[in-house]
Amino acid sequence: MSANMGWNRLLLTSSALLLSLSISLGLSSSAPSTNDVSGVSPRGGMADPSAVLHVTIALSPTESSTDDASHIVIDVSVNNKHDCDLTALNWNSPLDPKANILGVIEVQDAKSGERIEPVIVKFSRKLPPPREDLVGIPQGGKVNAKVKLQPLKLSAGHEYVIRAKGSWQAIWKGGVDAISGEQLESGAGDFSGGFQSNEIRLKLD
Repeated sequence: MSANMGWNRLLLTSSALLLSLSISLGLSSSAPSTNDVSGVSPRGGMADPSAVLHVTIALSPTESSTDDASHIVIDVSVNNKHDCDLTALNWNSPLDPKANILGVIEVQDAKSGERIEPVIVKFSRKLPPPREDLVGIPQGGKVNAKVKLQPLKLSAGHEYVIRAKGSWQAIWKGGVDAISGEQLESGAGDFSGGFQSNEIRLKLD
């Protein structure tokens, strides 16, 4: 399989959260993580991503302000529950440095169920992915990241649900150094599929 063919499925249409916000907010405790997935494509007999990579989020207690809704920082933790080291491609995941403009973090009105839609932005990725876009997660360990949300248009008096949701593009068994150039060229990890974190609720005054 050529690099272009192997990576056609990874060309991304990304979304940005670029709407204005100027309201105060309060935070309630987060719900338990479900890590439900859909459309999972395990390869080589490996378990689906929800069984081995658990994504959890929380409002950063030191970098978020409950009275400044334009400064919301989400702490992300990805825990490796598998019996070996794993390497994940960070594209379009909570570990992506561009996660705050990719729509990975969903915001939804808790009462109406209406999703606060971001502005859509298109850009291309270099294929195959560079090694700096690979994240090693040791067996039994975790990787942490922070995602600062772009301002959103929210309404005072409403409560909102925040979650991380999307799909892992590719995950391989082994550490980053064990991933060969041929594996990157093919675009096929040992498995791929969806992730969904726990939920954070923000109540706006």
